[in-house]
Amino acid sequence: MSARVWFLTAVALLIMLVNTQRLPSQDDVADISSQDLRANKDESKRYFLVGPQKGIQAPKEGYGLLVVLPGGAGSADFHPFVKRIYKNALPDGYLVAQPVAVKWTEKQQIVWPTDKNRAEEMKFSTEDFVDAVIKDVTSWHKVNPERIFTLSWSSSGQAA
Repeated sequence: MSARVWFLTAVALLIMLVNTQRLPSQDDVADISSQDLRANKDESKRYFLVGPQKGIQAPKEGYGLLVVLPGGAGSADFHPFVKRIYKNALPDGYLVAQPVAVKWTEKQQIVWPTDKNRAEEMKFSTEDFVDAVIKDVTSWHKVNPERIFTLSWSSSGQAA
């Protein structure tokens, strides 16, 4: 089994172990810092960057990067869950970027529109959005291009 397949399988199994129920508070991830950012300084390209945590030294070969495209509405409401993935499922040396899905019109049914599966009035595809997020993260942190992965489910599955 290749390292990439092993890694993705391990992450998927660990995520299943993470408590996915909504907690009344977010005390369990209060120690996990994150930033609310915009790729290319474009307000439509909002994403959260989780990590690196203070006191953690960057790996010589660069950080790994997990880009999480949440299911459902793809909204910022998934951020506590994504922080739990960072805290409980990823090894040290990883960053997590969580793009927030753009709602182009009120009638939009596709949460994460792609080049092949477009939404009316969309200004960029999910592929372009993810590329912009990766470029933005790599402008701030050294990232190993061989350790960039996506995690998606439900409404975001087709975009991965």
